[in-house]
Amino acid sequence: MLSDVNTLVASHKIPLGKGVLVRNTDHCREKSKTLQQRYELLLNAFGNTPESQSYLADLENDKPRYFHDNIRKILKAINNANDRVKTETLNFCIENKVFNGYRFAEVLAHLQNEEKQISEASKINISKVNVEPPKESIAPAQSSIEIYETLLR
Repeated sequence: MLSDVNTLVASHKIPLGKGVLVRNTDHCREKSKTLQQRYELLLNAFGNTPESQSYLADLENDKPRYFHDNIRKILKAINNANDRVKTETLNFCIENKVFNGYRFAEVLAHLQNEEKQISEASKINISKVNVEPPKESIAPAQSSIEIYETLLR
């Protein structure tokens, strides 16, 4: 029983600065769903297209260690996105070789924001906008003749 007391339970790196949180990122992962289930969910969310299969393969090959984290982040990001924005984001990430879940989420958020601005701009009623400027602003400014007379003297 005494030999169990000297068993190593955990090891952590000692940080250089004060107040630095030291923890294993694996401890906060949700492990209820397997990687394969998440992969299939993500593939189905993209319509199981050859482009999405290729992108997920490249995502895994780029950094296999972070593949599960990347899938989790992308799934969370596309949760409320429409299909057009998802497809545009996927195409952008393929063209620009963005193989990171966090960067994918940033691109998606940017495209969603653009779409929101476009939809809000289309709601403006153009008939209420006054196209003609007021007639007072059309008249050119006039200078006094005294200014020119003093310059010539």
